[in-house]
Amino acid sequence: MESTLQELPDHKVKITVDVAPPDVGPVMDLAYRHLAEQVNVPGFRKGKVPRKVVDTQVGREAVLREFLEHALPTFYLRAVREHELAPIDDPEFADLEVDDVEKQGLKFTATVGIRPRLTFTEADYKGIRIERPKVEVSEREVDEQLDRLRERFAELEVVGHPARRGDFVIADLRTYIHDEEIPEASGQDQLYEVGSERLVPELDKELEGSRRGDILKLNARLPEGIGERSGQEVSIQALVKEVKAKRLPELDDEFARTASELDTLDELREDVRKRLGVLNEARADAALRDAALRALSENIDV
Repeated sequence: MESTLQELPDHKVKITVDVAPPDVGPVMDLAYRHLAEQVNVPGFRKGKVPRKVVDTQVGREAVLREFLEHALPTFYLRAVREHELAPIDDPEFADLEVDDVEKQGLKFTATVGIRPRLTFTEADYKGIRIERPKVEVSEREVDEQLDRLRERFAELEVVGHPARRGDFVIADLRTYIHDEEIPEASGQDQLYEVGSERLVPELDKELEGSRRGDILKLNARLPEGIGERSGQEVSIQALVKEVKAKRLPELDDEFARTASELDTLDELREDVRKRLGVLNEARADAALRDAALRALSENIDV
């Protein structure tokens, strides 16, 4: 991995990171392992689903999203350590290049504020009192976490109603500039989530209300990330083959055994409650630290 640093105004820096394919491989393996643990495929044990099957089940876009969730913070932190930086806020990632990432590597930039080199007067911290936030886990938090878990194990089933936002369609997509088809924006039997705006927003608007057998035609401008064709006017044709909706699993003991190593729903709820408690404790510690720093800063001249 290579990185370069550019200093910006207001105590900010821009880090340009270029990750070689050998460094990309282990992170991509991790992304596939995580996804393999989330999908249920008959004939394969959980966590042992081959890559090609994972690609078929969740789509390449989902694989890349999972990869980036691990890759961006991993390589960003390496660059921060390499340049001995002290960030004071979250980075803003941009300029992502993930075309054929396993062969060409990963490129991105991260803009972040860093700790300025300042001098401080001695602070009078004695007598400052800070109350630590109470740590509670509500039933609503547990229910929301379980609902998110159910979403991960949802299955798609064919429905008879017109496509709605959040539904999925199986469609043949053809994208043209004049008479030339654009392979990056075309394909047969594409699984497309309505409302995701994965290609262009205009397509999602046309897909809403569509049914099996509908042929949609529209013109739009390709967004960034579609290779050298980005920003060009195109014609899109979509043949809707099926409309599918998510079917969430019932929240019962069987779901608990499917989604975890626990035997009952009560055990799963208690496990979720404990995990949320640990998370809320960490948040309370962070809030306490921030409150203390704010109170201390009132007594400091910079």
